[in-house]
Amino acid sequence: TEDYTVSGSSISFTEAPSVVDDIFIIALVTTADLTRTINFVVDSGNQKLTTGEKGMLTLDVSGVIESWKILTDNPAGRLQVDIQKSDYNSYPNFTTITGNNYATVTDSDKGFDETLTGWNKNLVAGDILKFIVNYQVNVDRFLISFKVKLW
Repeated sequence: TEDYTVSGSSISFTEAPSVVDDIFIIALVTTADLTRTINFVVDSGNQKLTTGEKGMLTLDVSGVIESWKILTDNPAGRLQVDIQKSDYNSYPNFTTITGNNYATVTDSDKGFDETLTGWNKNLVAGDILKFIVNYQVNVDRFLISFKVKLW
């Protein structure tokens, strides 16, 4: 029989179970980490980093971008990156997801944004992201990562 109530993390029995009663409790709710980090590394090797397209990445998860983070190799670096997206059927046609609010680092070796004003934050498994350096000063390598809340 069900002679109990649940409130938050507490179970209250209507009558106290006796010593011979068998009690089975099954947790039906769990807490799971429903975020993933998507990373893309640009490394110009022994050459100077130039502007332009730096590569593409195919996604295997669907979700909403919650933030981006950039780490560079120079504490006095400047960098601006446009991120464009296409689905498989539309490839090779891409559109920016940044709404011209590009991922930017100014006079630092890192940048972060969780506001994402103007961004198209929705990602679908199979989407292709393209990374384009609009400008850079004193940066030869960087990591850009996205925190994505899964659907």
